[in-house]
Amino acid sequence: MSRLTAFLSGKSLRVATRAAETLSVAIEGLNEFAERARSEPVHGLRELVVRFGRDAYIVQYRVEATLVIVARVFHSREDRSSVSSLPIK
Repeated sequence: MSRLTAFLSGKSLRVATRAAETLSVAIEGLNEFAERARSEPVHGLRELVVRFGRDAYIVQYRVEATLVIVARVFHSREDRSSVSSLPIK
């Protein structure tokens, strides 16, 4: 998430702060209902779409027992192949 907010900070610190808060609230909400996002069949990850402005951020995560493990967070218009992540099981 710091990579995304660092990018926005160069444009607007206020927007970067809002984006970080929006993403934090969405990710924390997964503690209540982790199964709410759509499941990606290839890697077994779920994808939570977090609307922000006219676009969105995508949070890819997996659920293991009582844990939610975030693998990737990226902008919806970003090239997904360039985004680093945790190893995917």
